[in-house]
Amino acid sequence: MINYNELDKYYTGLGIPVEGNAGGVFLELGDDFRTLFYKLNDDLYIDVNNGFLAQVMRKGTPVTLGELVDESSLTQVATRKDIKDNTSFVRRLTFDPSKYNRR
Repeated sequence: MINYNELDKYYTGLGIPVEGNAGGVFLELGDDFRTLFYKLNDDLYIDVNNGFLAQVMRKGTPVTLGELVDESSLTQVATRKDIKDNTSFVRRLTFDPSKYNRR
């Protein structure tokens, strides 16, 4: 369940699926989409809507996950309404950040 006391950890932004990856060097990316993220650390976010770990896309960093975050698109949420506008009721009730690997 989303903890609304942690608004500082929630961001909206663009997620980009990785469709082809050869050891992090050659990428084929899918179409980006707007979603809600929970920040685990400076390199990892959880896509709340899709339940995936997402890696921040940075030049020179190998891609190790199936979804990327466009860091320049991230905007911290300011209100509960921002979260409600960017995710479903079911996801808000079932989201649990402790279930994800924090590496």
